[in-house]
Amino acid sequence: MTAPGYQDILKKGRYQSPDNMLVLRSVKISADGALGSRGAALHDDYSDSTGQQGLLLHNQLQLERLVSEAMQANFQVNTHAIGDKANTMVLNAYEKWLSLNHQHQLRHRIEHAQVVRPQDLARFKSLNIILKTSFKPCCGRFLLDIYRFFRTFALTVWVIPLSGQITEKNL
Repeated sequence: MTAPGYQDILKKGRYQSPDNMLVLRSVKISADGALGSRGAALHDDYSDSTGQQGLLLHNQLQLERLVSEAMQANFQVNTHAIGDKANTMVLNAYEKWLSLNHQHQLRHRIEHAQVVRPQDLARFKSLNIILKTSFKPCCGRFLLDIYRFFRTFALTVWVIPLSGQITEKNL
């Protein structure tokens, strides 16, 4: 949603083709990078890379502005957020706007949500935000290495429901 001219598209509002075959009513914002490349934004350092906490594509104010612009134009907002810091920031932006305008019916969404702090899980429900996670079993060993050294407990939302706990044995 940061491509040149995105504001002009938002001003036009939702679009539906005359034959009803194409409907545009949502936008996607990217908040951070990928977990495997150490680009997912974390609250704490990656366990194998001191000082590295991932990549934020927007600061909190920029993210809030993008979310606000999209919600004011009556678009559903879908945000790419993989790391726990990115998820927290997106939830903060959604919460700020929703508390002012009560647009819960649009069912905003966070895409990927691979690492989420336990206290943020409850916020998904209370804000009526769809948590769409990515299941990537190929990354199990890598994720275990990250968890061994996390300074604050975070969880991968697709591992806990499937296995009940994070251990080397069940990854």
